[in-house]
Amino acid sequence: MKTLAPSESLTGFELPVLSCLEDARNGMGSGNIFLKLKSEGLQASPATVGRWLKTLDVRRLTCKVSNRGRVLTPRGMSALKELRWRQQKRDWAEGLLNKTASATAGEYLELLEGLRIIEGEIAKLATEKA
Repeated sequence: MKTLAPSESLTGFELPVLSCLEDARNGMGSGNIFLKLKSEGLQASPATVGRWLKTLDVRRLTCKVSNRGRVLTPRGMSALKELRWRQQKRDWAEGLLNKTASATAGEYLELLEGLRIIEGEIAKLATEKA
């Protein structure tokens, strides 16, 4: 079970917490978020989850809805999309590193050729996003 500490960088808890709130149209409280994170194998105390939510409120990624809990703001939805995109890039890079751990020289050359193509596509997408 992974433990998420309050001192971790914000992206250490933002993605799982924002994901919990994504489908909570009427709001979700810290207790329910705590239980959902726990069921997903992430460990944090209920008080820590409450502090994370307060931080997300201050950053205007979430907002409190009366006594029903929090919902994502449009800014929070954008942040969630960006965090998922970053996570996909991280997962891809980790997978690539795992595959190249025991590669031969020929396999490295093939890999470098593939990376050259991918880097061109990434640069193209980056300029389109800018």
